Amino acid sequence: MIPIQLQPEPDDFDQKVRVKGLAWMARKRINIKKPKPKNIELEPYWRDCLPDLRAAYKSVCAYVCILVEEVTGHATVEHFVPSSQRPDLAYEWSNYRFVCGMMNGRKSDFNDVLDPFLMSKHTFFLNFLSGEIFVNPDLAARQKLKAEETIERLKLNDAACCRVRLKYWNKFTRKEIVESALQEFSPFAWLEAKRQNWL
Repeated sequence: MIPIQLQPEPDDFDQKVRVKGLAWMARKRINIKKPKPKNIELEPYWRDCLPDLRAAYKSVCAYVCILVEEVTGHATVEHFVPSSQRPDLAYEWSNYRFVCGMMNGRKSDFNDVLDPFLMSKHTFFLNFLSGEIFVNPDLAARQKLKAEETIERLKLNDAACCRVRLKYWNKFTRKEIVESALQEFSPFAWLEAKRQNWL
């Protein structure tokens, strides 16, 4: 994970997502100031803004920090603050993170994951031999704990994540792709390569 800057809400987002979502909840008599009733599934109007979210965040998963291909990748809109807990944020652009389906499933309704919009620079470091990430040892104790919880919750060091994290780095070292492609496909690896003076 790397820090991400919140991108501006698209001009048509209000009419395309927010207005429809709030109107739907009003018709269903959902009290948006209370957790969502368990027997009701919210209407997923947020899916209509997925192309905008993809464009705004350059197709990069906010959690595993790898490009999610448009046709072959499984891209999703992830509610950082779970919509089950805060229906009032279900149709809010600022609560959306562009993530792959695997990370969305792992994050689920948990609240123990770092927000890439708020995290500090160099929270995580990368081992270029194993593909594993680890927490910056210089972080304050509270930040370190939250970062460790994030790795555990999202299973960021499982075999698949380690492989995909090294995929483009290995292509770069074999000269199969240029540096700009490494930055596009695997921005965390690119930033870590710069920090570790490999570039």
